[in-house]
Amino acid sequence: MRFEGLDLNLLIALDAILEERSVMGASRRLHLSQPAMSAAVGRLRQYFNDEIFTISQRKLVPTPLAQSLERPTRDILLRIRANLISPPKFDPASSERRFRLVVSDYASIVLMHAVMKRVYRAAPRFSLKFFPSVIGSMTSFSEGRSISS
Repeated sequence: MRFEGLDLNLLIALDAILEERSVMGASRRLHLSQPAMSAAVGRLRQYFNDEIFTISQRKLVPTPLAQSLERPTRDILLRIRANLISPPKFDPASSERRFRLVVSDYASIVLMHAVMKRVYRAAPRFSLKFFPSVIGSMTSFSEGRSISS
């Protein structure tokens, strides 16, 4: 995926190399071959028109441009992870979700009182609505139709 000409996958590679300070270490971390990671470095060099990394005394040294990209790249990737990839946290105490349940007469008499007490203790804002189990009610629910208010 390209964003204004930049292959966004290169940001992941750049972040890994900057953190590992090693093409081989970054390739292991990202489960890529070393040649694939080297190719990513080549594409980064081409896009930014900068060496990005040099080798000095057998160590990978980021150029000033690469150093200036380190924090913003890491911040962007952390934001993506936090906002798009990580599942949202569910807090039953503050949730205002509504649940509609089809239950048999037996379940509503024997079980639902205890269920409701536990639910409302953990999630006081939940809304529970019970419907009697009648012929066709499950089909109506599964098709998204209301059975009765």
